[in-house]
Amino acid sequence: MKFQNITGNAQRITDFYHLYKRYFPPKERDTLANMQRLAQNASTVSEWEYTIIEVLDKEEKVGGIIYDWFSDINVLIIEFVFIAETYRHRKIAKRLVERLKHKIPNITILIEVEKNGFAKTFWEKMDFSVVSENYIQPPISKDQKSFDGLVLMSNKPVKNLKDILKNHYWKYSFLN
Repeated sequence: MKFQNITGNAQRITDFYHLYKRYFPPKERDTLANMQRLAQNASTVSEWEYTIIEVLDKEEKVGGIIYDWFSDINVLIIEFVFIAETYRHRKIAKRLVERLKHKIPNITILIEVEKNGFAKTFWEKMDFSVVSENYIQPPISKDQKSFDGLVLMSNKPVKNLKDILKNHYWKYSFLN
């Protein structure tokens, strides 16, 4: 397995988007234009890193992760992580998260998941716990509405959660 950062490559992001669309319902899905805008804008903000990593098996795209890292508060928010069905149960997502923890020591990781979905159980097995029971995701694009039915999970206790979301995550990653 190869983990490739494609954030700076518009064509690779476009290719990645086609696989990503298969795994996220429209109400939760970002637009290609917004992904490309975020990738471009993140390079202009010193404390914010927006990253898209694709997972390759030889040359086949089999998954990926999109995250925001706020270096000034050492918080990483996973926006999306997905692995193709035929590659699941191989601990690929776990390896992605372990690489992030290794790359950024003492990192606090947050992820939004559906309250009653299999993803919540997966993250619980990775020692994540719920830090917000009734999380509402703001609209990602102008064509979407806020999305509820989510919980916010973390790998460690979180102080100032509202501040992290309002002054960091929502400030850069969503429409204002």
